[in-house]
Amino acid sequence: MYAIPAGISLGAIATAYYTGALSVYQMGYLSASLCCIGGITGLASQSTARIGNALGLIGISTGVATALASLNFDTPLLIQALGLLSLGGAAGLVLGKKVAVT
Repeated sequence: MYAIPAGISLGAIATAYYTGALSVYQMGYLSASLCCIGGITGLASQSTARIGNALGLIGISTGVATALASLNFDTPLLIQALGLLSLGGAAGLVLGKKVAVT
């Protein structure tokens, strides 16, 4: 269920990128910042920590996608940037699995 708003916001940013609508980037930054603030608020309690974590994840991914789209990279440079982001994400996932929760 958390993937639905994330997919909608990332889809809107991708559509704006390919159609050239520049005003959508400000809305992307706004939604990313609101999701990050909501995520921090949600992490304040154990009962809302799952939602806070999801909001933070949606906010960060929306912010990164908006920043990449607003830079208007050429296609080869965009592919390189996405490849490096994927490589860094995979390394972070491997390192994150090794760290104990407590």
